[in-house]
Amino acid sequence: MAPNGIMSSYPDFKISGRYDGSYPASRWLTRVRYDFKLAGRVIPAPRDYIAAIDMLAEGKAATFIDSSHRALCDKPDPSPSDVEKLESALKFEFPPILVDVIETPVQDQIRELSQLQEEGLQAYTQRVAILLHKSGGKDKSRESSGTDLSSLEKFALAQVIESYVKGLYDEELRAAVIAKLGECTSLWRAGEVILEAKRSREAMERLGLGGEKERLQKLEQLREVMDLPPPPQGAPEHRFQAPQEANSSQRKAHNREGYGIRLESKGATLGFSGYHA
Repeated sequence: MAPNGIMSSYPDFKISGRYDGSYPASRWLTRVRYDFKLAGRVIPAPRDYIAAIDMLAEGKAATFIDSSHRALCDKPDPSPSDVEKLESALKFEFPPILVDVIETPVQDQIRELSQLQEEGLQAYTQRVAILLHKSGGKDKSRESSGTDLSSLEKFALAQVIESYVKGLYDEELRAAVIAKLGECTSLWRAGEVILEAKRSREAMERLGLGGEKERLQKLEQLREVMDLPPPPQGAPEHRFQAPQEANSSQRKAHNREGYGIRLESKGATLGFSGYHA
């Protein structure tokens, strides 16, 4: 039994498996060594290690070994230098596939920060926290006042918080939180302010009190249902009220004369004054 309690035996190579040269040899060799480690052989004997490589190779990898390193694999007592030679040959023949990775500078990432349409607030916040770390900043802890942050860390934190808030996808939520940007003294506090604003709006909606945008949308729907013409260009949409008429004939007369039409929805009044349809 090995010192770590694992039964010492020949590996079953379930992790490494067979190798045909279809991916980098360095990755496969790392897995082979890990299989030996699981079997209690942290440093496998050169003969066993080379035998395992020879046994597991197939396809292009087997053809390469047979063509260039068959004598080495058939050595009755190979040395550690033979192991290094075989590994180096395999890594050279089946190298890693590299691509040029051009990453957007961190400052540009901060400026362009925005929440995706289908991205939840928690996922968005986690992405912002990672960006804060990449920028060299860090968030204030809940226990401290932030005096332990350096000038650079404070500057990076302020930049990221501002972009975090301004990058919110929901327009009304973004406007509500921007109005409280002064309260967002840390990233975690900014998240709390966002949640507070979101819950407040949801409570208003449950009470039937939507925002200005919702009221205007409802008025537009009423206009379409009643087949009313749009208001004159430049005329306020919900500032004027028509006088109270006594009967329908007076109402028709007023409308012909251009006194206006009044629509009311949840406290908002839509009227057209001085407009001849």
